[in-house]
Amino acid sequence: MFSLGQITVAFVPILSFIMAYFYKFNLSKKPVYLIKLKVVIIKQLIKMKFLVVDDERDVEMLFRQQLRKEIRNGLIEFDFAFSGQEALEILKSRIPPEVLYIFSDINMPGMSGLELLQKVKSEFPKIHVSMISAYGDIENYDRAIKIGAKGFFTKPLDFSTIKQEIQKMINT
Repeated sequence: MFSLGQITVAFVPILSFIMAYFYKFNLSKKPVYLIKLKVVIIKQLIKMKFLVVDDERDVEMLFRQQLRKEIRNGLIEFDFAFSGQEALEILKSRIPPEVLYIFSDINMPGMSGLELLQKVKSEFPKIHVSMISAYGDIENYDRAIKIGAKGFFTKPLDFSTIKQEIQKMINT
């Protein structure tokens, strides 16, 4: 996927030139269709894919419900994994991976979220990872940040802060 800055530099001037051409030669007094085309192309190019990793399956419904507006508007997509191993399989299924950001629970059976964070940071260093924990203990927080976590959220999740984090990613 491309960042909004890359799209602006590469595609918007081209589409703006086409719109100006249509307007200059009176091919369309109101190039509304071109403006709509420009918006559709930009939305498709900047769609961001997030991966949520949690052994509790109801977390998927919670994310889909709380972020339904952003999903419906096509700004973001979600994949869900229910273990650290499944998350790694999703990441390795596409080269380069489509996922740009991971929200991972810390306490999961098998591979913990902190172990997943270590593997992601070593194999896919450009993917941002935020940790989620039912416990706001300082040890897990310090360890996650030291390994390379971008953020740390405690349950019950405050989706306003998650939306802010997602918005930051969309705007970069």
